[in-house]
Amino acid sequence: MKLSSRIEALKLRRNDVWTFISISLSLAALIYTYRTNTDQNRKWDQLNLGKITIGSIKFENFREVTKAQFDTINWGYRVETVTGPDSRVLFDGKFYLQNCLIAYNPKTNAIYGTGSSTTLWELMHELKRLNIKDTAGLIIEKRYYLVIQMYNAGSTVCHVTNQTISSKDSSAPFGFKATSISDQPIDLEGNQFTHTIVPIYTYLNDVLPDTMDLTLSFRYKDVNYNQHRQAFHLKYVKPNWQVLAARERVE
Repeated sequence: MKLSSRIEALKLRRNDVWTFISISLSLAALIYTYRTNTDQNRKWDQLNLGKITIGSIKFENFREVTKAQFDTINWGYRVETVTGPDSRVLFDGKFYLQNCLIAYNPKTNAIYGTGSSTTLWELMHELKRLNIKDTAGLIIEKRYYLVIQMYNAGSTVCHVTNQTISSKDSSAPFGFKATSISDQPIDLEGNQFTHTIVPIYTYLNDVLPDTMDLTLSFRYKDVNYNQHRQAFHLKYVKPNWQVLAARERVE
């Protein structure tokens, strides 16, 4: 082979080597970029995916009275009050009644009462206005509204469904019950609050237990359509509520 031909062949081989090196470097850079982007996306998901947490938990106040008013009102039943927001310490000289009265028909499961009746006589007037004549079979109960604040701690939407509440308290007095709550879906945007209201019932002359255990459970879908099941153990030690534990799994 002529010398010139050998030189040309060497040049071609050298070009092939440089081409291989260039392709290898480009491929390595592509793999590095892909892995970096994947890690960044994973971190972004962890920081920004919607996540439901529980904020405040408290009973709704149905009526506010002064000490003088409280002593003169003919309530008609055993009344339990608190003397300041979420506390039994007198803050402002007012009493807060945290229940209203309703009438329950066990035969039809009908509930009568608008939520504005806080004395027995107000409820009787309400039944008369509704033209409920057969009151002998009705059960008069107290109804409390437990207001639970739910908060999306992430930056993307959560589609909340299937909210339920269950009681774990076997020592609660006869007649005590916490009811299931709405299954209506809620779209909870990032950093947004909503409230879930749980009705709790006791008989007319019963009071709330000193301690209660409830479990709030629900499902939600994140922005990537992953289905989450979440449950919160809520503990009541009179007069305050707290979240003791939370469980979550992705289905």
